[in-house]
Amino acid sequence: MKRIIFFIVPLFWISLLLNPCSTQDDFPALKGPYLGQKPPGMTPQLFAQEIISTDMDLHSCPVFSKDGKFAFWRIMNLGDDNGIYFVELKENKWSKPRKAPFIETGTDVNNDVPIFSPDNQTLFFLSNRSDKNKLRKMRIWYTKMKYGNWEKPKLFQHFDQGDISLHWQFSFAINGNIYFTGLTRDGLGEYDLFMAQRENEKYIFKMLPTPINSEYSDICPFIAPDENYIIFSSDNRQDGYGKQDLYICYKNRENSWTTPINMGAEINSIEQDWCPMVSQDGKYLFFTSFRKGNCNAYWVDAKVIETMRPKDLKYVAPKGGKKGET
Repeated sequence: MKRIIFFIVPLFWISLLLNPCSTQDDFPALKGPYLGQKPPGMTPQLFAQEIISTDMDLHSCPVFSKDGKFAFWRIMNLGDDNGIYFVELKENKWSKPRKAPFIETGTDVNNDVPIFSPDNQTLFFLSNRSDKNKLRKMRIWYTKMKYGNWEKPKLFQHFDQGDISLHWQFSFAINGNIYFTGLTRDGLGEYDLFMAQRENEKYIFKMLPTPINSEYSDICPFIAPDENYIIFSSDNRQDGYGKQDLYICYKNRENSWTTPINMGAEINSIEQDWCPMVSQDGKYLFFTSFRKGNCNAYWVDAKVIETMRPKDLKYVAPKGGKKGET
């Protein structure tokens, strides 16, 4: 009997996620920060099982707004649904997951990787939706909340990546610089990591140096708000634990990057570990992993980031650059 109950319960919650006819009353009463989940310690824990982490697989980890009222994520296995989903905290109670109202759907439309700007006023995401000139390629779009509704998305026109193909996760520094995964003819590996350096209203594109980029696939960067460290995913490195591991680099006194440090067996697994993202309050590191068969979200106390910093390298504030908002 216990086995039967264990099997039915996950399917029940998944049906709530996919069935638009289900009501809020069907959804568990989730209250408090981070969907009321018990905060993790220094060992990663599965996040929001059967609510966000389901057998649908995630293509991005959940990102929370700075005020803690919204969380967005991308689901992989929903056919042509192009599933950016979200939950909202109202009257101290979380809504059930539902599709973001601002995305386009269709078999040829791809929407991906929602992420909040550092000032918490804008939600960015990737999409190959058509612009006003009917041009379609993967680019950065954004939307804002106005009068209680998300506005129709606009193209982030300041960011024109030229012949670099955007792929998957990107991340903002507080000064407006953008770190992203790209594919280009002149790359070092299958995918490489780039920085788009903000100069007034334009961006200058630079490939990150070795040993951050390698001959392999380097993807899914998260940049610290002050650019003091970067976390990313890479495969086939000699010190790897599995198919894709999380690595971290720190800025040193010369304002260059340290050698990538594998984040260890507690963080990484023998499967793909992707999409690192530190919450905007700086408390938790989120990432996705296939370690239990499906691509689910995990979270861990963000203090792990400082425990990995080399002992001879104390925190160094990055040189130059004005702090601003995106």
